Amino acid sequence: MKLLILGVGRIKDRAIEGLVSDYLKRIRCHLPIELRSVRRTEDLLRHVPSGWEVVALDERGRQVTSMGFSHIIEERMQHGRSGIVFLVGPAEGLGDLVQKADWSLALSQMTLPHRLVYLVLAEQLYRALSIIRGEPYHKA
Repeated sequence: MKLLILGVGRIKDRAIEGLVSDYLKRIRCHLPIELRSVRRTEDLLRHVPSGWEVVALDERGRQVTSMGFSHIIEERMQHGRSGIVFLVGPAEGLGDLVQKADWSLALSQMTLPHRLVYLVLAEQLYRALSIIRGEPYHKA
């Protein structure tokens, strides 16, 4: 299985970009992952690989714990999904694209700055893979 974080706009903060890159590097030890950006929200779905599960990040989406998220990822890995793409919208959100996704995920009930969404998502993906592999990163 592969992972793709697909967002509108680039991470403009070098410190956050460095942290995201570090988590992506860690994730790549377990699964292929890519971070891509597009200029406009309308362009997101054109960059989704065929057959991949689409998860829209939205503050009104499904809320799960880190353990719950790891179970979701593990289930997808075990059932042969080609990949999962996580859609990150601009500051205004994804709009109607949320309804076109397979499901939506809320990283928090609070509104997060766009650049932090990338960081929180990357960290939680790494945490999920660490939980699945029984590595000591996650402390329950």
